[in-house]
Amino acid sequence: MLEPYSSKPKFLMTKKTFKATALSIILGGVGQWYLGQRNKGILIILLVWIGFIINSYLGFALIGLGMLDAFLIARRVQNLGSVKNYEFFWNKVKRVWQIVDIIATEKKEEPIGTEKRSIDNSKSSSTLRRNLSFKKEWSQSYNIEYEKSRDKTHGLSLNVSVMSLNNTAVDTLKEKFAISQETKRELEEDIEIEVLPGKKVMVLLHWKHILQVGNIVYRDQYREQIEIPFSVVSGLTFDQQQVEE
Repeated sequence: MLEPYSSKPKFLMTKKTFKATALSIILGGVGQWYLGQRNKGILIILLVWIGFIINSYLGFALIGLGMLDAFLIARRVQNLGSVKNYEFFWNKVKRVWQIVDIIATEKKEEPIGTEKRSIDNSKSSSTLRRNLSFKKEWSQSYNIEYEKSRDKTHGLSLNVSVMSLNNTAVDTLKEKFAISQETKRELEEDIEIEVLPGKKVMVLLHWKHILQVGNIVYRDQYREQIEIPFSVVSGLTFDQQQVEE
């Protein structure tokens, strides 16, 4: 089941975040202790005291770094639930993307080729009426445009790892639109053509796929959201054209 889609901001200042940051102002490292990083908190406190012994500017700089670290680690705790004991704000955390919604936006038509039939009535003095039968085989298919992924939160283009998203996107898309590429389908149409005396015409059928297009919406543990465009072949149609030769 997909989660209900929402555009909530990725981070809100909580009481715990504020308190951890404030405690680090009093003495760098206390905020980390409060967040459960006790060994790391003790280490920062010792470094701050050593910094003040060496130079007061160094001590205040270390307190500032402790505040920044406490603020960003509190954010991780808020989003992830826990952090490692010696995890600092510069340590990278693997982003885990989950699909939260699939939004169908519109239907489009995609040309796939033209079929031609010639009818010659040039040597006749009477109107010719003829029924033409056309058959076209097609199957459901899909296209996910990972290279066009966009940051829903900030409106920026992203370079998201295809490997991290591919399997879930394909499986969810197939389930939502009941895609079965193995099943071949056939569209059959009968068309009545009227050709005037002394005329020769070319009947053109411009075949087109009917595409359902939209966006797959992903969200990570920091509530960052991205949109990846997709298209699904949902049907077959054609435009008829009659040209005199």
